[in-house]
Amino acid sequence: MALPAHAVDEEPISLPQTAPSQAPSTGFLPGHILNISARLDRTTYETGDDEIEWVTHYYVFVWKGPYGAEITRDDCQQIANTFWAGSADTYTASAVYDLSGCSFDAYYLKDAQHAFYSLDESG
Repeated sequence: MALPAHAVDEEPISLPQTAPSQAPSTGFLPGHILNISARLDRTTYETGDDEIEWVTHYYVFVWKGPYGAEITRDDCQQIANTFWAGSADTYTASAVYDLSGCSFDAYYLKDAQHAFYSLDESG
């Protein structure tokens, strides 16, 4: 699968290849207020060899609040390391940082398993 190109003001964020085994011991970005917008939709995706398939697209955008607070590239990397992992023939993901926040795109083909992990009450 090919990943989309990035705009000039965006920086790619690397995604870990294995899932986190436990929540960070210090908590997750303590003292920060994070806003999260998520969208799940069906779309077409070029899978190679000029083939186009219907896929499930999961988009997440994370930014800091209140107004005026900036999210840093390191914050985005910590979010990526905590919540996103892996890849497979039927799943691909990308993450980018720009001054407005972090964008995460994941494409699930066929019966791919969900690779977005959530925190529980402990952390």
